[in-house]
Amino acid sequence: MADLDDPLLLLLDSVYRNWLGRLSLSRDDRAALREEGLSDPEIDGRCYGSMPGRNRICVAKGIVWKFGEDVCSQVPGLYPRDRDWSITGFKGIGIPVLDTNRFVRAIVVRSVDEDGRIYHKLLTSAHKGGPGPGMPVHVPVTDTKSFERVALTDRALAADAVTVRTGMLCLAVHDAENWEAAVPVLLELDACEVLVGFRKGSNSSIAARIQDAVRKAGNDNFIAVPAEGKYVGWLPSDARGLRY
Repeated sequence: MADLDDPLLLLLDSVYRNWLGRLSLSRDDRAALREEGLSDPEIDGRCYGSMPGRNRICVAKGIVWKFGEDVCSQVPGLYPRDRDWSITGFKGIGIPVLDTNRFVRAIVVRSVDEDGRIYHKLLTSAHKGGPGPGMPVHVPVTDTKSFERVALTDRALAADAVTVRTGMLCLAVHDAENWEAAVPVLLELDACEVLVGFRKGSNSSIAARIQDAVRKAGNDNFIAVPAEGKYVGWLPSDARGLRY
């Protein structure tokens, strides 16, 4: 469970919410979110924003002006550039990564290249000499009160869509190799079963390892099930395994 008095946690949440609030959402990005099965009220309520391809310095300068250079130097995705500041990453949809207390822990960007291939990348400043985002687990906003059965995938946007479309909470880790990061969250939620659907890797193998890890941590009756062949509504545009 996150320490609610952690100054870095509060800092990241404040900066990232301000950052996303400065971004509008382009028509194309809204259309892409609709294709994932999200309604306009859901889209507007989840704080998505179109990360700019140009004018990045203007956005960064506004954030730095509000919070100061000392604060912004601790935020993955921001970095000093010559005499100004700028933003790392690609043009695309900025998606807030939330923890169980709904603090924004990171931003992941869904981008599309010239060949139509879709990428999801966490914003980081590590390659610019700054901080990286770590391995945050995305916990979408939901009105669901019971978390006995949840899902797990490797895309924050897919997790949002599964949660909205099915009413079942879907967590997301960034990349299947980071599955271990989900274990403390599953324990915190007191989940009894997780449906595992990653785009890459063996969902059967990962599900077995998650089940073993959660049981060793004290939940003896926990079950992890691979998602192949299991549908939860309809087929997403860029996810394998979980079909929502």
